[in-house]
Amino acid sequence: MVINKFRKHWFQTTSDDLDSQIYINERAVRARAGLLFLVPVILLFIRIDHGNHDQLVVDTISNSIVEREYSHFFAHSLIFFVMYEMAVAMFVKTSHLSFTSLLGVMLTYKQKPIYQPMQPKVVAWIVGLVLAILCQISLYYTVMQYAAFYFLSACLLFMWLESACGICVGCKFYNVLAKAGLIRKICDVCHIENRDKNT
Repeated sequence: MVINKFRKHWFQTTSDDLDSQIYINERAVRARAGLLFLVPVILLFIRIDHGNHDQLVVDTISNSIVEREYSHFFAHSLIFFVMYEMAVAMFVKTSHLSFTSLLGVMLTYKQKPIYQPMQPKVVAWIVGLVLAILCQISLYYTVMQYAAFYFLSACLLFMWLESACGICVGCKFYNVLAKAGLIRKICDVCHIENRDKNT
């Protein structure tokens, strides 16, 4: 019952066949991006906090100078959460397992849905998943931990553009791939917008 209500507000299809063109509620997607925006903000503050401390400390037991060690368990947990969210939201049959998608639907339930093609959003979530994986890898290796700052900054920028400005970087990337012939189906919305600009 709840899953059906979620899908009716999250998805819209051109027919009952799930293989047909699937549209997704842009309002709920933007609300979801706003919720996920909090994760890189928290991680960025953690990274800045670590950078504000001396990296070398005195070990009182051995009375020697050693490198400060940080626990990245909380950061890893948050990144795994983002990876999970990006992965399950890509597919119709698993999208109801996304906590942020459910919250996005709840926050926008009384608003009139604005449906747009789902495939460009899937590409955007793949980009988000790749950035999350890169963040995860960079935190595992000390030599790469400074790279996490740049990956987090990219996540912040992309999510802010999506939630605040309604600009989906992944959708723009999808359009580039479609024009290059790497994706067969061009986004209906982008095609209409480009046609309107040319008339």
